[in-house]
Amino acid sequence: MADTTHMKLANRLNKINLNLLLVFHTLYWKRSLTLTAEALCLTQPAVSHSLKKLRLLMDDPLFIKTLLDEGKLIARPADPALGHVLRITAVEDALTPGRLATLEAAIKTSR
Repeated sequence: MADTTHMKLANRLNKINLNLLLVFHTLYWKRSLTLTAEALCLTQPAVSHSLKKLRLLMDDPLFIKTLLDEGKLIARPADPALGHVLRITAVEDALTPGRLATLEAAIKTSR
């Protein structure tokens, strides 16, 4: 049975070209079809098409659009952190531009 599984995987891998793997790898790190397309100088539909081919070859969705449990571990502490950032930017917006001063300096050179 393990030999059959190995043979199926080998057959799938024989059909994959490096371009599909490059799209997969870039998409994995960029986490965005648009950013992947830009990085590889491709159109977004071309990236989608490559991903679709790879999904069919591997018989697996590969990427899931929903937030996984691992992502939730990051999302929970990110909420208060982003709240602090928003409050900091609100303070910055409240600052009066007229309160800023300009310092002019000159250098005298000897001849």
